Amino acid sequence: MIHRRFRKRNALTAPRLSVRAHPTWFARVVTILLLLAVIGVCSGLAYLAGSLSQGEFRGITLQDVINLKRQVNNLTLDNRLLQKQARQLSMMHQIDSTAQKTLDAEIPALKAENLSLRQQLGLFEEMLKRPDGHGQAAVELFNVFVQPDGQWHYHLLLNAGTDGTIFTGKYQISWPASSSVNAGRIPSQAGDSQFQLNFHSMTRLEGNLPGSLPSGTPLLIEILPERPGSTSIRYQYTLP
Repeated sequence: MIHRRFRKRNALTAPRLSVRAHPTWFARVVTILLLLAVIGVCSGLAYLAGSLSQGEFRGITLQDVINLKRQVNNLTLDNRLLQKQARQLSMMHQIDSTAQKTLDAEIPALKAENLSLRQQLGLFEEMLKRPDGHGQAAVELFNVFVQPDGQWHYHLLLNAGTDGTIFTGKYQISWPASSSVNAGRIPSQAGDSQFQLNFHSMTRLEGNLPGSLPSGTPLLIEILPERPGSTSIRYQYTLP
């Protein structure tokens, strides 16, 4: 213990020195480059912020954005208008198609009716040429054609004869039973005023037959006069 104190008292003392490593040139270059990069990034951010605050970015101005938005709105309105016109054209096409189908279905019936009317006109002209006091009561014409609703429609032209009297009676139309239809007649009940006859010279009648009657069904048209001693008039016809 005494020895240590003696050595400490008589020993030489010197100030402490700190030794630092000297940076190399490579480290200095890297540090300078990092500082320049940080400065460049800060400058770019400042330029970008200034461009955005002035409404400019990569050549597109705020007015350009507004114009593009207006054009998009206009194109949207035009698209809606075109879609509306397309729907209207589609509806018109459907209406035209339906009208054409209806017309195609009505044309055959109109042709048949026109032919029947022309035949009736020819018979009227022929009767005008007949001398008085000739001719007997008869069925001058009977035609049947199909209507667009599927029903049979008939035209009946009756001649009362030229004896100068008024023809009174009734008429009926009947058909026999077949594999697809039962026997029947119109009127189905006696006394139907629609089938009563009371005319002078000539009369034209028309009506409907059941649409269930198939083509080729034979029909019997009977004219039943009320005058005592008169015979009934029978006329046969086959559905086309």
